[in-house]
Amino acid sequence: MEYNLTDCETGTGTRQSSHDEDVGVKCNTIDENYRNGDIRLVGGPHNWEGRVEIFWNGTWGTISDVDWGMSEAQVVCKQLELPLEGSVPSPYGQGSGVIRITSVNCSGSENNVIRCSLSMGSSSNHQNDVGVKCGKGADYKHGDIRLVGGFYSWEGRVEIYLDGVWGTITANSADGEDGAHVVCRQLGYDTHCKLVRDFVG
Repeated sequence: MEYNLTDCETGTGTRQSSHDEDVGVKCNTIDENYRNGDIRLVGGPHNWEGRVEIFWNGTWGTISDVDWGMSEAQVVCKQLELPLEGSVPSPYGQGSGVIRITSVNCSGSENNVIRCSLSMGSSSNHQNDVGVKCGKGADYKHGDIRLVGGFYSWEGRVEIYLDGVWGTITANSADGEDGAHVVCRQLGYDTHCKLVRDFVG
C-alpha cells in the first residue's frame, strides 16, 4: 500500500498542455484539520509566500486588499510562525470562490488575523486578493502534494512538487481511483475519496 504518490509507478516529464486532462480529487466531506481563522499561502514558489487565504465555516477564501498593509501582513506571518519580508498586491494569481474578508485592519500586535478588525464579505471579484512574502521557512520536499482550486480544502486539482517546481498530474498518469486514494492518504485524509477527471480550478 503506497503512502506517497512518488511510490506509485507513473511516468513523469514535462509537456506543453492545455491542462484539460489535469486530475483532481475529493478526499472526504469533513475537514477536521482546519479551524476558523487558519491561514495558508497559495500559489507561491515556496510555502512562505503566496496569496493569503483564510479558512472559515468549512471553506477557504481570499482577503481583499482594502486597508491592507504591513501590519496586516505581519500578523499573517506571525500566525504562520514566520518573520515578515513583505506585503504585496498578490502576484500569485487570483483566487476562486468566496472572498472571505473584504477589509482587515490590524495593529500588528495580534497573533491571529481573526483578532484584527474585520469586515466579512462575499464578493467574487478577485482582482484585489492580497499576498505576502514571509521570511524563509522550511521549503517543500520532492514528492509533496497539494490540492489547488477547490472550494473546500479537501478537494482540488492535484499538484506534485518534483525537481524544484510544482506541476499538475494528468488523468493518464494518476492511476485512476487507486492514485486518488494514495493522494488522500499522503495528505492525511482517510481514503474515502473520489477521482475528478478534467478538473477545472
